Amino acid sequence: MSKTVSEKVALVTGASAGIGWSIASYLAQQGIKTVAAARRLEKMEPLKEHGVHTVKLDVSDLESVEHGLRDIRENVGEIDILVNNAGVELLGPFELISMQEGRRLLDVNLFGLLEMTKRCIPYMREQRWGRILNVTSIGGVGSMPYNAWYHLSKHGVEGLSRSLRQELAPFGIAVATIRPGSVKSEIWQAGVTDIKEWNADYQASADHIANQVKEVEKKMGEDPICIAKLVHKAITDKRPKLSYTAPAHAKIALFLNKWILTESFGNKMACQAAGLAFDPKK
Repeated sequence: MSKTVSEKVALVTGASAGIGWSIASYLAQQGIKTVAAARRLEKMEPLKEHGVHTVKLDVSDLESVEHGLRDIRENVGEIDILVNNAGVELLGPFELISMQEGRRLLDVNLFGLLEMTKRCIPYMREQRWGRILNVTSIGGVGSMPYNAWYHLSKHGVEGLSRSLRQELAPFGIAVATIRPGSVKSEIWQAGVTDIKEWNADYQASADHIANQVKEVEKKMGEDPICIAKLVHKAITDKRPKLSYTAPAHAKIALFLNKWILTESFGNKMACQAAGLAFDPKK
Protein backbone atom coordinates (compact mmCIF):
# COMPACT_ATOMS: atom_id res chain seq x y z
CA MET A 1 0.00 0.00 0.00
CA SER A 2 1.43 3.36 -0.98
CA LYS A 3 2.18 5.95 1.66
CA THR A 4 0.14 9.09 2.11
CA VAL A 5 1.97 12.45 2.04
CA SER A 6 1.87 12.60 5.86
CA GLU A 7 3.59 9.21 6.07
CA LYS A 8 6.45 10.13 3.78
CA VAL A 9 9.85 11.11 5.19
CA ALA A 10 11.66 14.13 3.76
CA LEU A 11 15.34 14.84 4.39
CA VAL A 12 16.57 18.40 3.90
CA THR A 13 20.34 18.98 3.92
CA GLY A 14 21.98 22.29 4.76
CA ALA A 15 19.05 23.14 7.04
CA SER A 16 20.76 25.20 9.75
CA ALA A 17 19.79 28.55 8.18
CA GLY A 18 18.24 30.35 5.22
CA ILE A 19 16.64 28.29 2.48
CA GLY A 20 17.20 24.90 4.11
CA TRP A 21 15.71 26.06 7.41
CA SER A 22 12.63 27.42 5.64
CA ILE A 23 12.14 24.24 3.62
CA ALA A 24 12.37 21.98 6.68
CA SER A 25 10.03 24.15 8.74
CA TYR A 26 7.46 24.52 5.96
CA LEU A 27 7.36 20.83 5.03
CA ALA A 28 6.81 19.89 8.67
CA GLN A 29 3.96 22.39 8.89
CA GLN A 30 2.40 20.72 5.84
CA GLY A 31 2.30 17.41 7.70
CA ILE A 32 5.34 15.74 6.14
CA LYS A 33 7.71 13.87 8.45
CA THR A 34 10.76 16.08 8.07
CA VAL A 35 14.40 15.65 8.97
CA ALA A 36 16.73 18.65 9.00
CA ALA A 37 20.42 17.87 8.51
CA ALA A 38 23.46 20.14 8.80
CA ARG A 39 26.91 20.40 10.32
CA ARG A 40 25.73 22.85 13.00
CA LEU A 41 23.31 20.78 15.04
CA GLU A 42 22.80 23.47 17.67
CA LYS A 43 21.57 25.94 15.04
CA MET A 44 18.66 23.64 14.21
CA GLU A 45 17.42 23.24 17.77
CA PRO A 46 14.43 25.63 17.30
CA LEU A 47 13.20 23.49 14.38
CA LYS A 48 12.20 20.81 16.88
CA GLU A 49 9.34 23.10 17.92
CA HIS A 50 7.87 22.47 14.45
CA GLY A 51 8.15 18.72 14.87
CA VAL A 52 11.33 18.46 12.80
CA HIS A 53 13.84 15.72 13.63
CA THR A 54 17.37 17.12 13.49
CA VAL A 55 20.59 15.29 12.76
CA LYS A 56 24.21 16.33 12.47
CA LEU A 57 25.37 15.54 8.95
CA ASP A 58 28.20 16.91 6.82
CA VAL A 59 27.53 15.86 3.22
CA SER A 60 31.24 16.08 2.40
CA ASP A 61 32.26 13.63 5.16
CA LEU A 62 31.50 9.95 4.44
CA GLU A 63 31.56 8.94 8.10
CA SER A 64 29.17 11.76 8.97
CA VAL A 65 26.85 10.75 6.11
CA GLU A 66 26.77 7.12 7.27
CA HIS A 67 26.13 8.06 10.89
CA GLY A 68 23.43 10.61 9.97
CA LEU A 69 21.53 8.28 7.64
CA ARG A 70 21.65 5.49 10.24
CA ASP A 71 20.15 7.89 12.79
CA ILE A 72 17.33 8.85 10.39
CA ARG A 73 16.46 5.29 9.42
CA GLU A 74 16.46 4.08 13.02
CA ASN A 75 14.51 6.99 14.50
CA VAL A 76 12.29 8.29 11.69
CA GLY A 77 12.21 5.85 8.77
CA GLU A 78 13.41 5.36 5.22
CA ILE A 79 13.81 8.47 3.11
CA ASP A 80 11.11 9.04 0.49
CA ILE A 81 12.03 12.64 -0.39
CA LEU A 82 15.57 13.98 -0.61
CA VAL A 83 16.06 17.74 -0.78
CA ASN A 84 19.72 18.35 -1.63
CA ASN A 85 20.12 21.90 -0.36
CA ALA A 86 23.56 21.95 1.31
CA GLY A 87 25.85 24.37 -0.49
CA VAL A 88 28.63 26.91 -0.10
CA GLU A 89 29.73 29.96 -2.09
CA LEU A 90 33.22 31.07 -3.13
CA LEU A 91 33.27 34.52 -4.70
CA GLY A 92 36.56 35.75 -6.10
CA PRO A 93 38.87 35.64 -9.15
CA PHE A 94 39.38 32.07 -10.32
CA GLU A 95 43.14 32.70 -10.59
CA LEU A 96 43.40 33.68 -6.93
CA ILE A 97 41.32 30.87 -5.44
CA SER A 98 43.37 27.85 -4.47
CA MET A 99 42.57 24.41 -5.84
CA GLN A 100 42.12 23.25 -2.26
CA GLU A 101 39.39 25.86 -1.70
CA GLY A 102 37.75 24.96 -5.01
CA ARG A 103 37.77 21.24 -4.21
CA ARG A 104 36.18 21.98 -0.84
CA LEU A 105 33.31 23.74 -2.60
CA LEU A 106 32.84 20.84 -5.03
CA ASP A 107 32.93 18.37 -2.12
CA VAL A 108 29.86 20.08 -0.67
CA ASN A 109 27.94 21.40 -3.68
CA LEU A 110 28.51 18.49 -6.07
CA PHE A 111 30.13 15.35 -4.62
CA GLY A 112 28.24 15.61 -1.33
CA LEU A 113 25.00 15.82 -3.30
CA LEU A 114 26.05 12.80 -5.36
CA GLU A 115 26.80 10.78 -2.22
CA MET A 116 23.46 11.58 -0.61
CA THR A 117 21.58 10.81 -3.81
CA LYS A 118 23.27 7.44 -4.40
CA ARG A 119 22.45 6.34 -0.87
CA CYS A 120 18.77 7.27 -1.12
CA ILE A 121 17.96 5.86 -4.57
CA PRO A 122 17.81 2.13 -3.67
CA TYR A 123 14.85 2.45 -1.30
CA MET A 124 13.00 4.80 -3.63
CA ARG A 125 13.54 2.40 -6.52
CA GLU A 126 12.35 -0.55 -4.43
CA GLN A 127 9.12 1.18 -3.43
CA ARG A 128 8.65 2.64 -6.92
CA TRP A 129 8.21 6.21 -5.67
CA GLY A 130 10.54 9.02 -4.69
CA ARG A 131 11.43 12.65 -5.07
CA ILE A 132 14.98 13.96 -5.50
CA LEU A 133 14.94 17.75 -5.46
CA ASN A 134 18.25 19.46 -6.09
CA VAL A 135 18.50 23.09 -5.00
CA THR A 136 20.68 24.70 -7.65
CA SER A 137 20.39 28.38 -8.57
CA ILE A 138 19.68 30.61 -11.52
CA GLY A 139 23.49 30.51 -11.51
CA GLY A 140 23.14 26.92 -12.68
CA VAL A 141 21.99 28.12 -16.10
CA GLY A 142 23.74 31.50 -16.28
CA SER A 143 27.04 32.88 -15.04
CA MET A 144 28.74 35.93 -13.57
CA PRO A 145 32.43 36.87 -13.25
CA TYR A 146 34.26 35.89 -10.06
CA ASN A 147 31.93 33.00 -9.36
CA ALA A 148 33.47 30.26 -11.51
CA TRP A 149 33.66 27.51 -8.88
CA TYR A 150 30.07 28.05 -7.77
CA HIS A 151 28.78 28.05 -11.36
CA LEU A 152 30.83 24.94 -12.09
CA SER A 153 29.09 23.09 -9.27
CA LYS A 154 25.58 24.30 -10.06
CA HIS A 155 25.84 23.71 -13.82
CA GLY A 156 27.04 20.22 -12.93
CA VAL A 157 24.02 19.58 -10.73
CA GLU A 158 21.71 20.81 -13.50
CA GLY A 159 23.20 18.31 -15.95
CA LEU A 160 23.15 15.52 -13.39
CA SER A 161 19.50 16.18 -12.59
CA ARG A 162 18.45 15.92 -16.22
CA SER A 163 20.23 12.63 -16.67
CA LEU A 164 18.90 11.15 -13.42
CA ARG A 165 15.38 12.29 -14.26
CA GLN A 166 15.54 10.18 -17.42
CA GLU A 167 17.01 7.02 -15.92
CA LEU A 168 14.96 6.99 -12.71
CA ALA A 169 11.57 7.82 -14.25
CA PRO A 170 10.73 4.13 -14.90
CA PHE A 171 10.88 3.54 -11.14
CA GLY A 172 8.48 6.32 -10.22
CA ILE A 173 11.28 8.57 -8.97
CA ALA A 174 10.99 12.20 -10.06
CA VAL A 175 14.10 14.37 -10.15
CA ALA A 176 13.77 18.15 -10.34
CA THR A 177 15.88 21.25 -9.80
CA ILE A 178 14.83 24.11 -7.55
CA ARG A 179 16.35 27.39 -8.80
CA PRO A 180 16.39 30.25 -6.28
CA GLY A 181 17.22 33.80 -7.22
CA SER A 182 18.27 36.29 -4.55
CA VAL A 183 16.72 35.39 -1.21
CA LYS A 184 17.81 35.89 2.38
CA SER A 185 20.67 33.50 3.05
CA GLU A 186 24.01 33.30 4.82
CA ILE A 187 25.73 31.92 1.72
CA TRP A 188 26.79 35.35 0.37
CA GLN A 189 28.34 36.58 3.59
CA ALA A 190 30.25 33.33 4.07
CA GLY A 191 31.44 33.00 0.48
CA VAL A 192 33.31 36.20 -0.34
CA THR A 193 37.06 35.70 -0.44
CA ASP A 194 39.22 38.30 1.31
CA ILE A 195 39.03 41.23 -1.09
CA LYS A 196 42.14 42.76 0.47
CA GLU A 197 44.11 39.86 -0.99
CA TRP A 198 43.01 40.51 -4.59
CA ASN A 199 46.01 41.70 -6.63
CA ALA A 200 46.26 45.05 -8.42
CA ASP A 201 44.85 43.84 -11.74
CA TYR A 202 41.62 42.85 -10.01
CA GLN A 203 41.45 45.68 -7.47
CA ALA A 204 39.04 47.94 -9.36
CA SER A 205 36.63 45.05 -9.65
CA ALA A 206 37.28 44.10 -6.02
CA ASP A 207 36.03 47.47 -4.80
CA HIS A 208 33.03 47.23 -7.12
CA ILE A 209 32.22 43.68 -5.97
CA ALA A 210 32.47 44.73 -2.31
CA ASN A 211 29.86 47.43 -2.90
CA GLN A 212 27.69 45.06 -4.93
CA VAL A 213 27.67 42.44 -2.17
CA LYS A 214 26.60 45.08 0.35
CA GLU A 215 23.80 46.21 -1.95
CA VAL A 216 22.65 42.64 -2.54
CA GLU A 217 22.55 42.03 1.20
CA LYS A 218 20.45 45.20 1.69
CA LYS A 219 18.04 44.38 -1.11
CA MET A 220 17.61 40.67 -0.40
CA GLY A 221 14.04 41.25 0.67
CA GLU A 222 12.66 37.94 -0.59
CA ASP A 223 11.81 35.51 2.18
CA PRO A 224 13.15 31.98 1.52
CA ILE A 225 9.65 30.69 2.22
CA CYS A 226 9.05 31.19 -1.52
CA ILE A 227 11.57 28.42 -2.17
CA ALA A 228 10.05 26.20 0.53
CA LYS A 229 6.69 26.45 -1.22
CA LEU A 230 8.30 25.45 -4.52
CA VAL A 231 9.76 22.35 -2.87
CA HIS A 232 6.37 21.39 -1.47
CA LYS A 233 4.81 21.85 -4.91
CA ALA A 234 7.47 19.62 -6.48
CA ILE A 235 6.68 16.96 -3.87
CA THR A 236 2.91 17.07 -4.31
CA ASP A 237 2.69 17.62 -8.09
CA LYS A 238 1.48 14.44 -9.76
CA ARG A 239 3.97 15.02 -12.56
CA PRO A 240 6.77 17.24 -11.22
CA LYS A 241 8.36 19.64 -13.68
CA LEU A 242 12.02 19.50 -14.60
CA SER A 243 12.67 22.77 -12.76
CA TYR A 244 11.01 25.27 -10.44
CA THR A 245 12.14 28.89 -10.09
CA ALA A 246 11.43 31.70 -7.61
CA PRO A 247 11.11 34.56 -6.78
CA ALA A 248 9.65 36.55 -9.69
CA HIS A 249 12.88 38.38 -10.57
CA ALA A 250 14.61 35.02 -11.06
CA LYS A 251 11.94 33.90 -13.52
CA ILE A 252 12.36 37.14 -15.46
CA ALA A 253 16.15 36.77 -15.53
CA LEU A 254 15.94 33.23 -16.90
CA PHE A 255 13.37 34.27 -19.51
CA LEU A 256 15.56 37.12 -20.73
CA ASN A 257 18.63 34.90 -20.77
CA LYS A 258 16.89 32.21 -22.82
CA TRP A 259 14.72 34.16 -25.24
CA ILE A 260 15.80 37.81 -25.46
CA LEU A 261 19.48 38.44 -24.80
CA THR A 262 22.18 37.47 -27.28
CA GLU A 263 25.17 35.70 -25.78
CA SER A 264 27.37 38.72 -26.46
CA PHE A 265 24.95 41.19 -24.86
CA GLY A 266 24.44 38.89 -21.88
CA ASN A 267 28.20 38.68 -21.35
CA LYS A 268 28.47 42.46 -21.58
CA MET A 269 25.80 42.96 -18.94
CA ALA A 270 27.43 40.42 -16.59
CA CYS A 271 30.83 42.06 -16.97
CA GLN A 272 29.44 45.54 -16.37
CA ALA A 273 27.68 44.32 -13.24
CA ALA A 274 31.05 43.14 -11.94
CA GLY A 275 32.85 46.35 -12.89
CA LEU A 276 34.72 44.78 -15.80
CA ALA A 277 35.36 46.22 -19.25
CA PHE A 278 33.99 44.03 -22.04
CA ASP A 279 35.12 43.95 -25.65
CA PRO A 280 33.32 41.22 -27.67
CA LYS A 281 36.07 41.36 -30.30
CA LYS A 282 38.71 40.13 -27.86
